[in-house]
Amino acid sequence: MRGLRILIGLFMLGLGLAHSGCARRAGSGSGADDYAWRLRSMVGRQIGPLELKSIEADGEVLVFTLDGPEGWRRGTPSYAITSFFLEGFCKSSEASGYLVAGRTLRLDTFEDGKHLIQGTPVHHCPHP
Repeated sequence: MRGLRILIGLFMLGLGLAHSGCARRAGSGSGADDYAWRLRSMVGRQIGPLELKSIEADGEVLVFTLDGPEGWRRGTPSYAITSFFLEGFCKSSEASGYLVAGRTLRLDTFEDGKHLIQGTPVHHCPHP
């Protein structure tokens, strides 16, 4: 049950970020730094047992970092965690446009502030 809540939380977090203006306000500054700056108000957001710890640029990759309680990943591969996040994120045409324009994002995760797993950079939304 807890695992399902976390997966739903990842979906909802992606959806929330999508509707917070990730691609809507794209203007002259449209690099990862600019998007990270625009989304900074989302940092600290709690979705179930997960917290959005940071949104930063790593070069031209927009990096979302999540933290949750010890064991929340329960051996779930990083790509599966990213997939649930992307499913929500890509529901918004504005947010999916972030990736369509050739940009990249990555989802990094911690468990209780430890055991960093750096996600794989993603360049496109999953196919419908």
